[in-house]
Formats: sequence, structure tokens, C-alpha cells
Amino acid sequence: MVEVFAEQIGALAEAGADLITFETFLDIRELRAGIIACHDVCNLPVIAQLTFDDGGRTVLGTPPRPRR
Repeated sequence: MVEVFAEQIGALAEAGADLITFETFLDIRELRAGIIACHDVCNLPVIAQLTFDDGGRTVLGTPPRPRR
């Protein structure tokens, strides 16, 4: 996933993007792969959004965790 995201983000950065937005992700691991790829290929600001249910978990059941 990191390689796939890196290819896409690299093209966006080369084309002059001002920032990278990851929107409405359901899986925190997939979002993390995108953020890692972004940091690997450019220094653009990142906006990252997850979708949570009423119980505070992602649709796949992952709770948000603070970074350690």
C-alpha cells in the first residue's frame, strides 16, 4: 500500500499540489500507509480524516489510539 500511495502522491507533488488530503478512510492501517508514503516522497502538509460510528470506532471496529 505504501508503494501505491507513494506513486500517486509523487505525481501530485510533481504537478504542484499544495497539500495531500486523505478523506473518509475506514481503516486506520490504510490511512497510516498513506501518511507514511507522503512523508517518504514529499514535505507537503497532510490532512487525514477517518470515519467513526456512534460508538467511536471505525466501520471496521478500530478504536482511535493516541500516538506513542
